[in-house]
Amino acid sequence: MTPLLFALLLLFNVSQIALAGDYEDGVDALARGDYTTAAQKFRQAAEAAHTEAQFSLGAMYFNGEGVLQDDKEAARWYAKSAEAGFAFAQVQLAWMYANGLGVPKDDHEAVRWYRQAAEAGHTKAQNQLGWMYEKGQGVPQDDHEAVRWYRQAAEAGHAKAQNQLGWMYEKGRGVPQDDHEAARWYRQAAEAGFAFAKVNLSLMYTSGRGVPEDYVQALRWADLAAATAPNKELRDLAVKIRSDIAGMMSQEQIEEAQRLTSE
Repeated sequence: MTPLLFALLLLFNVSQIALAGDYEDGVDALARGDYTTAAQKFRQAAEAAHTEAQFSLGAMYFNGEGVLQDDKEAARWYAKSAEAGFAFAQVQLAWMYANGLGVPKDDHEAVRWYRQAAEAGHTKAQNQLGWMYEKGQGVPQDDHEAVRWYRQAAEAGHAKAQNQLGWMYEKGRGVPQDDHEAARWYRQAAEAGFAFAKVNLSLMYTSGRGVPEDYVQALRWADLAAATAPNKELRDLAVKIRSDIAGMMSQEQIEEAQRLTSE
């Protein structure tokens, strides 16, 4: 190795260490709530092409933390990181295109970026790509492709995809109709804490589809859904289902369901 080449490699390594240092300093500042310093440090590393810093700076602009909120700047930095292959940035940029935030709304671009992240194994991207195929947004509607992507994410433990795959089995879309498979995937998502799956599993127990009819289990899952619903609409639905089920049960059964819920 010539002295010049050695010097260039040494300079490169030192610069990479410095970039990593700026990024880590930004992470530390973010953790202690110093958003201004975090944004400054992320910018220093981002302008030198540090992909995680570019993503982080995009997030600062998106949330308006340490900088003025600016969707266009958020999308610009997400794009730089996404183009360098950072899957988290690809997912976020896809979402920006799907919702027309900081960029013109473009479902085809959303699909393109979701696909890149999905093919790299990002489960949220796989789930979102499945949803785009299910709805026919940015791609021709295709239930089989939707199931394929839902399944990849579901088998990797993505709860929302597990619920969606359960629904596809329940309705017979992209797969043969199969209540047992529907209930199996609903259960996995419900046990992972996904509230909508708890509602779906409750309904399966109420009607005895895919599982034995069991009002105690139905009430238990409706109660758990009501307690963990992320929004009023789903909470109200769970409460109504819970009330309907309780109306068909004895007091002893209700108490048993309540005991199971509290475990």
